[in-house]
Amino acid sequence: MASAAAEPYGVGIAWNNVQQSITGTLQGSAQYVAAEVIVGSLLQRFSKISGRGWQNAAVVHTLSLPLQGAFQGWFESKDYKGWDAETSMDLVWQGAHGVPAYLVAGYVTDVAGAGFHMPRVDKSLALGIFGKIITRPLVGNLMPYLPNTMQEAYYVLDAIHQDMRSKSAWKKEASAAIRRRALMY
Repeated sequence: MASAAAEPYGVGIAWNNVQQSITGTLQGSAQYVAAEVIVGSLLQRFSKISGRGWQNAAVVHTLSLPLQGAFQGWFESKDYKGWDAETSMDLVWQGAHGVPAYLVAGYVTDVAGAGFHMPRVDKSLALGIFGKIITRPLVGNLMPYLPNTMQEAYYVLDAIHQDMRSKSAWKKEASAAIRRRALMY
């Protein structure tokens, strides 16, 4: 009779897969939020434009993560290579795809703190958008120099966003079908 330790496809493997996906997701999310907050803080410091404090920015960027996959359904993803993009410009475009989620997350956070209001469009918002866009190429270009565990966590987070993007109701094909159905009634 074989022992559980000798079983190559037993409960231990399943538990390891679950544990790696959870820790990879949490670690990847924390790493990416930290990178976005640091980039935003540095941009504020060098531009001397006051914006969100680091705590508020951390909340906004954390809230934007689950929204990114859904909002990115609008964008074409046929040739999406994620962190393995061939050029920094590809990474810039991927960063730009996160802007709608950042805007919604920022508004939700502001409404939670100050009540319903018209969104402010000012220099600090433009600075936050710019920070969101350039964080992706900065992290992507630093990726080869990061430890393997950090790289894996970023890849896990990217895989989750790709899965959300593929299931988004706002995909171009899906939205055309929804419009056709709405016109039929």
